[in-house]
Amino acid sequence: MGKGSRFMTGSFYASIYARSPANGNRILLDTPGGRTITWTMAAEWSARYADSLYRLGLQKGDRIAVRVQKSPELLLLHLACLRAGVVFIPINPDHEGQTLDHILHDAKLQILIVEPEREEHCHALAQRFGIHHVLTLGTHHNGTFAIHGSKGSDQFPIVECHPDDPAVILYSPDPKGRQSSSLLSHGNLLSVAQNLIQAWHITDQDIVLHTVPMFQTYGLSIGSHCALLAGASMIWLPSFNVDTVLASLPRCTIFTGTPSSYEQLLQKPGLGRVSTQNIRLFLSDTAPLPDRMFHDFETRTGHRILECSGITDSTHVTTAENANRHETKTPHDNRLVPNP
Repeated sequence: MGKGSRFMTGSFYASIYARSPANGNRILLDTPGGRTITWTMAAEWSARYADSLYRLGLQKGDRIAVRVQKSPELLLLHLACLRAGVVFIPINPDHEGQTLDHILHDAKLQILIVEPEREEHCHALAQRFGIHHVLTLGTHHNGTFAIHGSKGSDQFPIVECHPDDPAVILYSPDPKGRQSSSLLSHGNLLSVAQNLIQAWHITDQDIVLHTVPMFQTYGLSIGSHCALLAGASMIWLPSFNVDTVLASLPRCTIFTGTPSSYEQLLQKPGLGRVSTQNIRLFLSDTAPLPDRMFHDFETRTGHRILECSGITDSTHVTTAENANRHETKTPHDNRLVPNP
């Protein structure tokens, strides 16, 4: 997955590259609108984006915050940061006011990437917090960064990283409601993905229905990193839409959901054993599932929902099941899959 690259053992991107499909024309991302991203396209665009970051003055260890809606470009930019050794900081695009101010002050950024319609406002924020560049990225490969990135070289190499080098910073509310940061290294990301791939038997034959945000551990590490490291494919939804999800379920083997997702699905008569017959893992996070919902879903579909309820951004301790191709055990029989 990396034209012009060589394997660097400490880089999480290098690990993804080493395990990527031999056939680069295989689909990595598919969207409901019919847009597809192959593994070769992802490699080329991650190189172009990484080259653009360096031409903007970034170096290994520098930080970039991304406050945009979920899109294929967001994943490509994340891959570019991993490739370049740049620290990727996804920010909830709904954060405003004091919450956003706190994050921008704390993060010590070099670049802020926002949606095109927010550029003017964010230039003022950049001046306040010493951010060198404000660029834009839309959901249809538009924006100033997309233009800049299209001029980058697709031969940009994988930057050598140590497993302890920082890769991602995530912000989440602490017990007092204040946003606190968790820094995750390349080694952290690799360890978590490897553990979950092994526990859940994820392979390059899996297709993940990705419906959750990328600014949380669940959407980033579980939703995308496991698929990337296993050489799997993803159906990429910008947000959860119950009708789109129902239409997509027959194509998928893994579903990333939330309690709200399952509540909405249970209200649809189309949810049943036929529509879910190809799914082997139904995942849930963000809050414990009510027992009623858990049992109602099993009755309707024959599947048990796997609760990933032990995840924390700082430690990446995950509750996982002994799942296989045919059965997912009850989520009340958890075993820990820690990040060593």
